[in-house]
Amino acid sequence: MIDSKDALLIASRSPEAALVRRVLRRRLPEPARILIAVSGGYDSTALLLLSAAIANRGNEYEVVVGHVDHGLRPESGTEAMHVASLADWIGVRHLVRRLEVDGSTSGAALRRHRWDALEEMAMSLRAGAVLTGHHALDQAETVLLRLARGTGLAGLAGIPESRRTRLGVQVIRPLLEAERSTLERLVDAVGWTPTDDPTNARRDLARGLVRHEIIPKLERLHPGAATRMAATAREIAQVQAASPSQSRTIWPREVCRSMGEERMATEIRAAVRARLGRTVDGVSRPVWDSAARAAVDDQTHPRGIEVLPGCRVEIDARDVRLSFPSEEPSA
Repeated sequence: MIDSKDALLIASRSPEAALVRRVLRRRLPEPARILIAVSGGYDSTALLLLSAAIANRGNEYEVVVGHVDHGLRPESGTEAMHVASLADWIGVRHLVRRLEVDGSTSGAALRRHRWDALEEMAMSLRAGAVLTGHHALDQAETVLLRLARGTGLAGLAGIPESRRTRLGVQVIRPLLEAERSTLERLVDAVGWTPTDDPTNARRDLARGLVRHEIIPKLERLHPGAATRMAATAREIAQVQAASPSQSRTIWPREVCRSMGEERMATEIRAAVRARLGRTVDGVSRPVWDSAARAAVDDQTHPRGIEVLPGCRVEIDARDVRLSFPSEEPSA
């Protein structure tokens, strides 16, 4: 393995470094501390190398590693130590949080616990953002799954580049345009051996099936398919961002969760106000917060929350919809 200074020099010369720098400057215009969510795999290891390289070349950012140990596999403790060693090698601080969960915990609950831990770390550090290593392949998988289940343009925008958690922590995904293969080459070039989570190879779950069987077949038909799907998602996101959000009366649940509770409350209120005018001004904030909380939670059963007489927020497993006095409630 090469010296860490040489490793960061290699990372700084990677085209992906320019991508990460561009996204960070757009999302964090002021100097900030950033928490890098590092699982130990190729993607998050590459993100850490790139972020640390950028931080080393200026005074804009301070990098801290955050690792969440789910404790569900015997080797998880060793993996946490491996991430700590990576942080020490690069010369940055690290935090590790171990979850107290068991094997019966659902995937959605694990994600919630993981983000609770990352939020706590970010807030304790007063970090400007949490960075995650989602890349173009993750984006392509998301778009394909949403398209297969049925979604609108907002759903086809895929994973957002930035969102706020329920506690207001900014999450930034600066590698959504990067190919996974380039990230792997970067990690291999510096000589670091990443950890390997065997659950990533599973094909009995929807995302694993798409990753290991469907996308490889699409790539054989059209090389570069995943990257182009990610680019299309970004274009749709830009169009959506340019459109007035208050004109919407339907949001896919995935989009609601990506926006977070606070922004969702604002979105719902703006959409109702666009339709009904100033009559919404007398509705207290807790009413909008209650509707937004239901919109972003993990429940799938159909529900309805009345925010004004005859105006309801209808929620099911797939979408959040508004129904107004002149309309029949949404199914």
